[in-house]
Amino acid sequence: VLSEARRPGALAWRGLGFEGLGEIRPSLVWCCVSGYGMEGPYRELPAHGIAFDSWAGLVAPAIDEAGECFIPEHPSVGMHTGPMLAAMAILAALHRARETGQGACLEIGQSDAAAYTDWLRSETWKAYERPASEVRGNASDVHERRAPGTAGMREGVRYQYYRSTDGYVLFMASEQRFWRNFCEGLGRTDLFERWPGRRYGDHARGDAELRGILRDIFLSRSTQDWVAFGLAHDPAIAPVNTPRTLLDDPHFRARMQWLPAATHRADTLRFPVQTPGEALDAPAPAPAAGEHTLRILRELLGYEETRIAALRAAGAIEGPEGGRS
Repeated sequence: VLSEARRPGALAWRGLGFEGLGEIRPSLVWCCVSGYGMEGPYRELPAHGIAFDSWAGLVAPAIDEAGECFIPEHPSVGMHTGPMLAAMAILAALHRARETGQGACLEIGQSDAAAYTDWLRSETWKAYERPASEVRGNASDVHERRAPGTAGMREGVRYQYYRSTDGYVLFMASEQRFWRNFCEGLGRTDLFERWPGRRYGDHARGDAELRGILRDIFLSRSTQDWVAFGLAHDPAIAPVNTPRTLLDDPHFRARMQWLPAATHRADTLRFPVQTPGEALDAPAPAPAAGEHTLRILRELLGYEETRIAALRAAGAIEGPEGGRS
């Protein structure tokens, strides 16, 4: 497997593209992970990670008190999901190569990955371009064609964020069973009797009176108290974390493992797939830039030391002096 993680064409320009290397090794699996992919009008654009999410519509500009735009806190979807999807495709192609000897040329743009991950919101805008006779809205909204995307959640009441004493919780009692559990757990069956709701998907949209009551109720306990209430009564409540508070979340601490900077150059989360009953060795750190260059030149390509020295003198290769084998 050869993976390129630069702007498309960087390896081909150096004679290491798929066509040339595939002639030498027909079973080669070659994959390019780039910002905007190998084809398309943006393929040559340089970019950082936020560009992929901005392009895909995942990050909207925020406005400060002076009316100036700024980049808000945001997830990094494309730059993380792109390599993950590439790895899945590489494994599939590698399996085929081992079975048949046929290699593969693969490529993905991290912008593609961001759009693919968040396809549902774009799909709802596309769906509402179709006539009302085909796309009538959700049954939970009595087939009202509410705003596309997830904008309809803005008016939700039984499906909404609420403040707690120390943060926020997410309330998701849009199913009647969860709503009943919530009311009975609080000893407030009067709320269920007055607003029983429909069996499925009832967000009680726009009910200002009920929203005010729930606002005061959720302000009476901490986020973790509400999580404990959720575990006890099954009303569909979840904690709302920030990237900082997540680190102290008890579920995060129970399931996730940090690989320390002392051994991995940065504090890195271990791959999240669990292996119950089997203890795996800690993974090695990601290679440093140029760490394997000399090994590839010497062992795979058979370059002599004089040729390697000439490449280094010309600035064509980088890496630790003497390399690492």
